[in-house]
Amino acid sequence: MSNEPSAAAPAADAAQAPTTTATTVAEPGGATSAPAVVTTELIQKYLDENQQLILAILENQNVGKLVECAKYQTKLQENLMYLAAIADAQPVKGSE
Repeated sequence: MSNEPSAAAPAADAAQAPTTTATTVAEPGGATSAPAVVTTELIQKYLDENQQLILAILENQNVGKLVECAKYQTKLQENLMYLAAIADAQPVKGSE
C-alpha cells in the first residue's frame, strides 16, 4: 500500500456551472502564473488533495516516518498558500 496521496478529480455536477474568476496567483512551488481561470472544481481538487496529504501525514507520523511527513507537509503548505492567494484575490462582497 502506497502512502502517496491520490489526487482523484471530483465528478462535476452537470446541473451547476462552475464559478470562475480571472486572477493572478502564485502556483504551488512559487511560480507566478499568467491570469488563471479559477473554478470551483480546481479549488475542490486542492481541498481533496489536502485531505489526502493530511491523512498521509498522520499515517506516517504513526509509524515514525518523519522524512515522508516533512515532504507531505511541504506540499500541504504550498497548496494552502495557493488557496489563500486565490481567496485574497477575490473581491470583498457586501462591504461599502
